[in-house]
Amino acid sequence: MMVFVGKREGALAAAQRLGVDVVLVVERPLRRPPPVVRAVIEHAFTSDDWRGVARRVRSFGDIEGVLALTESAVPAAAGLREELALQGLRPAQALACTDKTAMKRTVAAAGLRCAQYLSAAEALNAEEIVARLGLPLVLKPACSSGGRGTRRIDAPEDLPSTLPDGYMAETFIDGVEMSVESLVSDGAPVFVNVTEYFEPRWANLLPARLPDARRNALLELNREAIRALGIERGITHVEAFLTPTGFVFGELAARPPGGHLMELIELVYGFDPWECCIALERERPIAPAALAQCFAGVRVLHPGAGTITCISGLEHIEALPELARFVCRAEVGDLIPERLGTGQEIGYVIFTAPRREDVATALDAARRLLRFELR
Repeated sequence: MMVFVGKREGALAAAQRLGVDVVLVVERPLRRPPPVVRAVIEHAFTSDDWRGVARRVRSFGDIEGVLALTESAVPAAAGLREELALQGLRPAQALACTDKTAMKRTVAAAGLRCAQYLSAAEALNAEEIVARLGLPLVLKPACSSGGRGTRRIDAPEDLPSTLPDGYMAETFIDGVEMSVESLVSDGAPVFVNVTEYFEPRWANLLPARLPDARRNALLELNREAIRALGIERGITHVEAFLTPTGFVFGELAARPPGGHLMELIELVYGFDPWECCIALERERPIAPAALAQCFAGVRVLHPGAGTITCISGLEHIEALPELARFVCRAEVGDLIPERLGTGQEIGYVIFTAPRREDVATALDAARRLLRFELR
């Protein structure tokens, strides 16, 4: 039996295929838990007390592992794992993997290149922040994901007088952003994929094509970040920037990536990464495919804030030969909120092809062909 902290449909479907019962820990009640879920426990992820949850979990039988499925679930899963005396990421490590100031401090101490940063705790005013970091700079919440609350600051007057609680500022890295997804066993990656941020915040393509020297440098940075943050097993998502002077570490997420990357990995490499995540937490061996069988890309859909008055081009998307999956949940009359993070979407379209160029062309075509009109 496994404990899942947070809810992701892919993980639940994989557990059902594997015949693994799940105790689901969530912050809000579920309407219809799937059959694989033995019990649902509601508990605030920000809590420091996981003893009661651990007692309830033990009442359902022997627990093989605790899997964090979302960013906010990482510290929660670590606290529960500690109470259950299970191996895996501990609370101090989880903090360094979710609090970006602690993360940058840890990786910088290990010798990795990363942006200079300042935290709200330093109580500097706007003038002092600009003097230390220069312009442009980036203002962001220290604990968040998907780019929520992140702003580029180009002028001193755009900065608040002091950093709000929970925020940090860091130097702007002028480079090409990409990511590495890894399955980690015994502290080392046993599978890696490099993702190209084809259109940052909107479209990703994998595997990214890099010259061998650059790919090797990126994978070395990935290994060093995993080692520095003490990750012994599981899945990681490391973001990095390619600059004229080499790669610069961005961030690491110690949980399954969003942005439909788990779907893309399955399509490209021919194995289910969700099943591997479950196996790693159960301390079972995995043998993921290492070679890509094709290229795949995803474009997420969000029309902007407003009420949808017309949707056109659906038939053109469905006619594209590279189309693998197409989901559009919005209808005319729907009120769409502002997109604050990359996880907010009304659907997505996935393409696959033997050649990168064909996937890239399809991703561009989807942007042109699918139109939303708003009021």
